[in-house]
Amino acid sequence: MASRLDATCHGERESSSLRNLEPCSTLSGILRDAENAALKISEMDGGSYTTLSEELAQSFPHNAQSFLDSAAATVLSRITSTLSEIDQRSKIDGVDMNECWRAVVLAGPVLHEIVGLYNQVPTRTSSIIRSKPFVDIGVQVPSSEEELSQIETRILEDQKGILKCYLALLRRPDIAERMRRYSEDISTRSKDRPSEHLMPHAQIGHTSSRGNTAGVTSAASEDLEASSSTYAPVRSAKALFYFETAEGFGQWPIYIAASATTDLRKLRKRSPVLFDAAVDKIRELSNGDFSSGNHVLLSDTEGTVPLFKARIADDSRLVYSVDCVPDLDADVDRQAIRIYGVYSHAQLSRRDRFWNELARDLGRQGEVYRDRCRQRSQPRNTGKNTYTPLMFPKLSEPTAPDGDVHLLPTGSTDADAMDLLALHRIVIFSKALLNSFLAELEIPFMAQPSVSETEIIEHDASCFVIGRSGTGKTWTMMYKTVAIMRSWELWDPERAMPRVMFVTRSSMLADHVHSTTIQLLEAFKLGSLTDEELSSLSEQRAQSTETLGGERRRGIPNNWSALEDKHFPLFVTVEELYSMLEADLVPTNHANDGDELDIGDESLLSSVSGNRFVKTYWSHFPRSLTKGLDPMSVFSEILGVVKGSEATLGTKEGRLTRTVYTSLSARTYPTFASQRDSLYGLFEAYVRHTRIRGERDAADRTHALLRRLDSARMPGLPVDFLFVDEVQDNLIIDMLLLRSLCNNPNGLFWAGDTAQTIAVGSSFTFNELKSMIHRLEKRQANPLQVPPSTFHLAVNYRSHSGITNCAQTVVDLLTTVWSDSLDRLGPEHGWRAGPKPIFLGSSGMDQLTAFERQYTRTSKLQLGSEQCVIVRDEAARDAFHSRGIATGLVITIYQSKGLEFDDVFLYHLFEDSPVSLKQWRTLCERTEDVTDVWAEEFRSICRELKMLYVALTRARQRLWIVDGSELALPMVNLWTRRNVIETHSRENGPLTSSRHSSSTDWAKQGKQFMDKREFDLARQCFESAGLPLERDIAEAYLLQETASNASEYSSTAEAFEACAKMVTGERSKQLLLASAACHHRAGDWAKSAAAFLRAGEFTKCVRQYCKAGMMEDARQVILCHRDDVHDNILKQVCMHFFDINERSKAIDMFSSTDEAVGFMKAHKLYRALAPFLEDLQRIREAAEVYLHDLHDVPHAVDLFFQDPEDAVMVARGTQELLKGLWLRLTVGSKDGVHSQHAVLPSLVLLATRRLSMSDVSYGDSKEAENELSAFVAIAEKNIKQLLRLGLQLSHSTSRYQALVAVSLDFAFTFLLDESGPLESDTLMSTPSLLPAFRVYSKVSTEYDNGAIWKAYGVHKVSGKKLGSYALPRASFLYNTAVALAVVGQTQNTNNEGEVEITSTSVIRVLRAYIGARLRRRTSIVAAACQRLDILRLCVSYAFTGCCPRSSHVACTADHYPVPSDPHPLDETHLHIRLRIVTQLVLVYETQPCESTDDAIIVWQARCHWMESFLVTIYVPFFELGSLLTVLRPDLVPELKEACRVLRSWICEILFAARQQQSRGTSSRISDTLRIRAIPRAALLSYVLDRIDDHLRDTTSNRQAIPPFLWYTASYEILTEKLAEHSSAHESSHYQMPGALLYLRFLLERGETHFHRGIMAHLAQGLCSAFILSDRGRRPLNNIILSRRWLVNLADLWTTSHAVHRHDRGHVWDLLDLFPSLLERLPLAEGEATVTGEASNVIMDEMDSMSKALFYLGYWHSEFKNDGNKSCILKILSDISKDCPKPHYLYVFQDHQDNWDALRMGIVWSIPPRSREWDQLVEVQVADSGKHGKPPGKVVRVIHNSLDHLLSILPLPDKAYASIPFPTSWLQARLSESRPPSPAVRAPDSDEVSKRSPTPADLVVVPSPEAVETHESLVVRGATSDTGAGHDVEGIARDIQENDEL
Repeated sequence: MASRLDATCHGERESSSLRNLEPCSTLSGILRDAENAALKISEMDGGSYTTLSEELAQSFPHNAQSFLDSAAATVLSRITSTLSEIDQRSKIDGVDMNECWRAVVLAGPVLHEIVGLYNQVPTRTSSIIRSKPFVDIGVQVPSSEEELSQIETRILEDQKGILKCYLALLRRPDIAERMRRYSEDISTRSKDRPSEHLMPHAQIGHTSSRGNTAGVTSAASEDLEASSSTYAPVRSAKALFYFETAEGFGQWPIYIAASATTDLRKLRKRSPVLFDAAVDKIRELSNGDFSSGNHVLLSDTEGTVPLFKARIADDSRLVYSVDCVPDLDADVDRQAIRIYGVYSHAQLSRRDRFWNELARDLGRQGEVYRDRCRQRSQPRNTGKNTYTPLMFPKLSEPTAPDGDVHLLPTGSTDADAMDLLALHRIVIFSKALLNSFLAELEIPFMAQPSVSETEIIEHDASCFVIGRSGTGKTWTMMYKTVAIMRSWELWDPERAMPRVMFVTRSSMLADHVHSTTIQLLEAFKLGSLTDEELSSLSEQRAQSTETLGGERRRGIPNNWSALEDKHFPLFVTVEELYSMLEADLVPTNHANDGDELDIGDESLLSSVSGNRFVKTYWSHFPRSLTKGLDPMSVFSEILGVVKGSEATLGTKEGRLTRTVYTSLSARTYPTFASQRDSLYGLFEAYVRHTRIRGERDAADRTHALLRRLDSARMPGLPVDFLFVDEVQDNLIIDMLLLRSLCNNPNGLFWAGDTAQTIAVGSSFTFNELKSMIHRLEKRQANPLQVPPSTFHLAVNYRSHSGITNCAQTVVDLLTTVWSDSLDRLGPEHGWRAGPKPIFLGSSGMDQLTAFERQYTRTSKLQLGSEQCVIVRDEAARDAFHSRGIATGLVITIYQSKGLEFDDVFLYHLFEDSPVSLKQWRTLCERTEDVTDVWAEEFRSICRELKMLYVALTRARQRLWIVDGSELALPMVNLWTRRNVIETHSRENGPLTSSRHSSSTDWAKQGKQFMDKREFDLARQCFESAGLPLERDIAEAYLLQETASNASEYSSTAEAFEACAKMVTGERSKQLLLASAACHHRAGDWAKSAAAFLRAGEFTKCVRQYCKAGMMEDARQVILCHRDDVHDNILKQVCMHFFDINERSKAIDMFSSTDEAVGFMKAHKLYRALAPFLEDLQRIREAAEVYLHDLHDVPHAVDLFFQDPEDAVMVARGTQELLKGLWLRLTVGSKDGVHSQHAVLPSLVLLATRRLSMSDVSYGDSKEAENELSAFVAIAEKNIKQLLRLGLQLSHSTSRYQALVAVSLDFAFTFLLDESGPLESDTLMSTPSLLPAFRVYSKVSTEYDNGAIWKAYGVHKVSGKKLGSYALPRASFLYNTAVALAVVGQTQNTNNEGEVEITSTSVIRVLRAYIGARLRRRTSIVAAACQRLDILRLCVSYAFTGCCPRSSHVACTADHYPVPSDPHPLDETHLHIRLRIVTQLVLVYETQPCESTDDAIIVWQARCHWMESFLVTIYVPFFELGSLLTVLRPDLVPELKEACRVLRSWICEILFAARQQQSRGTSSRISDTLRIRAIPRAALLSYVLDRIDDHLRDTTSNRQAIPPFLWYTASYEILTEKLAEHSSAHESSHYQMPGALLYLRFLLERGETHFHRGIMAHLAQGLCSAFILSDRGRRPLNNIILSRRWLVNLADLWTTSHAVHRHDRGHVWDLLDLFPSLLERLPLAEGEATVTGEASNVIMDEMDSMSKALFYLGYWHSEFKNDGNKSCILKILSDISKDCPKPHYLYVFQDHQDNWDALRMGIVWSIPPRSREWDQLVEVQVADSGKHGKPPGKVVRVIHNSLDHLLSILPLPDKAYASIPFPTSWLQARLSESRPPSPAVRAPDSDEVSKRSPTPADLVVVPSPEAVETHESLVVRGATSDTGAGHDVEGIARDIQENDEL
């Protein structure tokens, strides 16, 4: 059948589509009010009817699953239900209505079964196929998939035809009229009627319908159902309670009463032959054989249901009736056979009156029911004796009759009543039941549940079930438990077994429910047993004396966490459940925590019960507080409100304060609303007494458990279904605790007794429970949770209507006057009529009642075990006993709660009432005049009514109200008016017959009293039963309840011990435990221990010995019973002997050293374990204990290194040694080793020891040795070793990054922080210092590199979410983290002293701390470099002998006298100077800027080193023109990288778009500093490009820049003018790029200090910058630009962020400058004409500028239209024809306004050989599509990413050979020497922040005089000989060696 799964899924989709019908369609309108579907169809117009018919026909499903959820099924079921009610004709227009109705209602079960078969697990299909639905509808049970499909198709065709027929019938006028009248009748019915009928197709078997109506969508339900839920949904009763029919049985269901079951079991034992004959007779009846011998009338009168008898044998008859019962398979009632028993003729004759009463009792279910039982179908054979059962529409459940009708006839006995009740509990006669007869197994079977019970069983959400004792609450819970387990067994065996738990206060009830439920589950298995299995089972049961199901408590573990699947379903008492939780939640050696009571041992604490409160507490309270109060009511208020209400859950001590209690709502807690202050005073006195006595009550225990559950994880697994019976016996906080044990919000079942919810002093109401559960579920917001429903079981099967009607009068008064005092429910009904209660009032002046006149001391009333007298309180009971007029049970109202008796006397309840006669009369006679004020003032009457209700409802059969006081008259008159009592004022014969009770009866009653802890009454019952031992046991418990001092507890303990000697087994143990608890309360620990020892409670025994200080005795118990002693206690004893240095005695308590070791490990006795393992030579284990448990790393590592030959151990030790060193030696550690804890020196010594073992291979990597070497070097402060390691490892893999950071940080800590100022000699003697510092700077600023965080002590937290790290409190970062509020000062740490921190916070802390630290150290290094002689020298003076700046500004450099040899700036030293500068440039590249102030400091330093680089490279090279060839790039390996960094800075100063700086951090250069840096940046940018050109071609035709343009006084004035001009006239200079600002300044002011190459260079750069920034976030694709400018402006396209676009106005500003720039370009150097080499230079510049300008117009978005392009065309066309320019401009000028012609000329032009950097490059993305041929001579570059593009754009280096250094440069100095200038120092950060930068900060300017002299020397030097003779190659080798490090 698996092939049908696709169709089923399709059906589900089809069904889903029907739910989404168009909202305006006719069908959707019908479905919105489906209950009135038939009426709407009959009234709609013709067009709408046609549309509806078409929609139904088109959407009619084609498979079972789709049909069951379809609109067609809904409409069909509604019409069927309505037509069956409005028209009873069998045929209409030839249509057989009965057959149609039958086909519809029987189709549902078949279709559901078909769907179930399609969805079954293939291996289980055959075992659970149900034949009944197929037999009922008249088809063969399918045996193949093909037959199943045929049945499905045929049924759906029938349903479609019936629907079509029904639609036509509804259009008939007579049907429409009937429909209208029916609708009017419906509208007048009670509002309480359910709003919708059950649907035969759509609802039966579908548990999801309720969930959907409750607001859980189907999608959500499916998602949640697919989750890992362990509980299975409850299926419908039709499948769960299905029993296979016995072989040969027919269509008539057979139901058998309890009496018949008993008869058949007896018959089976007495006469198997007769039994077989009886079964054959039942089989004949099931096949409808109503022949003359099978259908003889036994009883038939008017208004009854006929009874029949069938002949079995000569003297045996089977009594039965034709019944009409609900069919679980379909939503119908059907005829069935109900069998009452097997009787002889004599038995039938003796009970003739009983059969008539039974027939009348059956007939009380109504006329319709009686008629249905009498109807018969047409006979199926010619003999007319065989009939088929009829089916009818379902009837609502019948209500109970009034009390006046159909009483049991006079002379009927209680046994008759009980037999009558037993006949109403019926079970189906199934194969399983028959097998139980054959195997002689007396087990219960599932009785037919009522309609109300079935609704509760099938309810698939949580519920509250309210009903009196006897209404079927407990049976319903048992059936639902069976349903859950059956549902799992049949449909969900792959899931984990559902964990079902039943909880109650009564041990007897728990035993009964356990036994019955287990047997019910076993009953289902009997139907599948073979004959051999039945025979074997019968033999086993015959040999066994144990009841099926076994002892309930057997096998239940002591701990909740030990529960397994085999223990479920679990049936426990609240006491047992709490003890299991306490065993897990409370350590055995738990000490008292302040005011919290020790809940570790319930047996050792006296629990304050109601009786104990009354007997031992009440008399100790001040009389002023107790006067006029009932002690039981006070105790109930204390437990239920002050300590047990929901409001106490949020309090620290688990109680309400006086303020809160006195302000509670009087409506919510009305009992003591007007006496709250005095009651709270009583409560405080009660608390004081409990503390003095060391006692607690139920609320204390529950609060303690709740606190434990809040602070600790719940032990074990929760349950899936929770059933709580008699909830009224619990506190609200108990309900919360129980709710916390269930993980299924829809698996809660709360059942309680309505009588008990209004019991005396009770503060519990179901409304309060519902509110608490609602708030709890709302907080949890579980989308699967369905709001719970409330069910009221109103039919009482134990009490009759005579008693319930009388009690209902009291309820009516309460609900009328004090509506807030109880739960409002519907009226309760007795299952049968019965005698009214009898009131016995006074008949004379002496006010003696008939009761007191009849019964005297000489004529006592003899009460049986099922009879009692109920009095008001203890005083009234004592008074009654003093009269001596009765023997038997006399109990108070409070004691009677929860008990029931056949006969009850209420004795003088009104006479002892504190309510006045006037108040009673106002209440009973003028109820309508009662006001809210009166009701509030006399709330004491409300309490009286509750007590009266409890007393009235204790009776099952007969009730007498004895009271001669006039106070009773108002209520008696009210009862009389309502006709619910009879009044007798004089005796008319015996009031009741004395009922003799057997010893068994009294013993049974005594056990019930023991279960309810009413020990005094139990003692009385056992005395009457003649059971002295049981009497003594009850007496002992009574003594325990009243004991209050040590002497009394000791006497009680002896009484328990005496009883324990008389019994064995479990009872003896319980008595010994009680004895031990009493000895404990008496303070005799030794005797308590001895009692525990005899009881086999060895843990408690040892604990008591420990309290007594008898440790050796405790040890001896452990030696004998080691496995039975709790580990915590064993630990306590062991630790005692460890503490007194008697380790051997502790070890002796274990059977082996392994056990001892395991125990010490389990209980964390590591300080004893570690040396013990060392003694055992288990070195590795000892080392692990020292390491992980004692955190003694040195000791552990020392053990690991103990055997150098053990490579694994050494490797392990190395690993842990490194962990310890990494933890203690991190970046920022202040003083290295010596300030650390003593552990660190030990670790360093171990590291040295480990390095000395390096000659042996241990398998650990070189990485470990490097780390150990670094840490040893740190300890030794070996700076050179640390620098060497840092540089060497920086070129290795990324795994060394943290080690590099630590090594270099400690090296520079020792060098810069501990050794004083950094000396120049140190710099020169340590060539690796600057390269190492560059690496240190780079590594330190990689804040987001998690691999480096290890260096700071930060590491990932194992087992936590991603991004969670641990920061040690000892770390230098911790204080910074606190200052930044990243972590709190009070934040908790873990065992290692670490706080948890996120990755984002780590980065934030590192930025704050490392950035400042690095900037400080960088300034120290830079200052030291500036003090070097080689950097302090004035370069111009060193080469020329004069300083060009001396005539204008004092030169900041030194002018030393020049010795003849060696020269201070010869070739070697010049390259050393250049290398130092380049290294510092690279250092400042990574300097962090966390704020604007930081950016100012960093950019001042960058500008300084830009100037230093320019001065160093410019003077000797460019000033001398072609002498650039002396540059040795191999001597300055960092030159290329430094040029990249300088270009980045230049791009920021000259070409990047400027944005207004926002508040916060910024790494941008300040505007003032940028303005002053622009001229030097422009020159440096030009110089860097010329270096590139010259290194690729030494024949470059670039002319040298005349020095007078840059080193004369006029240049300094020019810089000042630029700053002034920008501030005064350039309002937008903050946004204008620097190059544009500079060009605009020079051209608009007519300045002559500019060079044509620089001007063209700036213009080209601006055009390229505008193009690149205009792209925004678009990829760099299909753009043609100069290769040079793509590289120079890489910062504008390599950034991951969007580049700021330049202002469009600035583009036009540049265009405005171009005509002037092109005009002045030929005369830039001041020439009058352009000739010779200058013409070629000008042509090159014109070429570059023209291309840049063209591509600006081609690519920039501002020039998309031709109008704007024309501006560029005009600029180019206006160039003077006499000006040298490239050839394409000549062609263009002849064909003006031809943009394409210009483009073709440009792309086909070839740059000069020396300008390869200026070639045009087309950039394309690799995956952008097909790549055609690039245009003209353009070079195409295809890239995969921006990083890839940046790597392939630069041209490859060419081999470059320099010329020797010219000796003519080293001229003799002038005769007059100058003293050296002060050494240059790095500006202090405070100084920088207080002043603006001056020109001296930015550039060193030579004086004009020095320039002139210098120029003359240059001319002479150009023709001088070369050759210096210095060891340049040696320097190159040194550099190479340094780089290799």
